[in-house]
Amino acid sequence: MSVIIEQRIEFLKVLERTFQDSPSDWDRAYDAIEFYENGLLHAFCPICGWKSKGFTAPFSRLDYHSSLARLLARHLYAKHRFREFFDIWKAPTLWDKWGTFTAAKINWKCKKCGKQGESIPLMIAHFLVCQGVSR
Repeated sequence: MSVIIEQRIEFLKVLERTFQDSPSDWDRAYDAIEFYENGLLHAFCPICGWKSKGFTAPFSRLDYHSSLARLLARHLYAKHRFREFFDIWKAPTLWDKWGTFTAAKINWKCKKCGKQGESIPLMIAHFLVCQGVSR
């Protein structure tokens, strides 16, 4: 498991430098916090190797990303005390041009360097770079 953690940490550090806010970058970001086993999806913490109980992948991409982020956020706030490192608030609900719900993300600001961003995977990536976490 430690090899997987090391690979995910390095991947997220590269993502922190290269993220361009494209759909493929978002998919890559969420790939770093997922783990498949026996046909079930698990949220995966690249800091300590924790994985959630398995669940079936939701039908839509939005539900899939939301489920992973929600599970991992609970773990990060409880076990890694992320509220000590980041100011965190909910972003306003986003609606597309047809009036349908598209996303509910969190926004964050690093208390150490002041960088702002959105989403759980990008917050983890910044944490790994800014706090100098390595294995």
